[in-house]
Amino acid sequence: MAYHLTEEPADMARRHVRRAERLVAGQEALIARLQRDGYVELAEEATSVLDNLATSLILARRDLAELERPSNLRFLDLVARRYTRFSNKVA
Repeated sequence: MAYHLTEEPADMARRHVRRAERLVAGQEALIARLQRDGYVELAEEATSVLDNLATSLILARRDLAELERPSNLRFLDLVARRYTRFSNKVA
């Protein structure tokens, strides 16, 4: 079965960033509510989840930034990485 993209990679990355932003905001609101209502231990656990969500948001933003870079710069980065690996093997 063939797989066909239904959206461009940059559009998908933007969607992932928006979703991660919503999740982070929701988790922050939950933590505030838990702290306000005196659920200290649950708020600490929720903060741990927030850390993971924030990391996911950072990665999603990094992916989007990479996709929004001009393609010739991405190509040059790829060539530079391969050249570095090749030159390390030869030396």
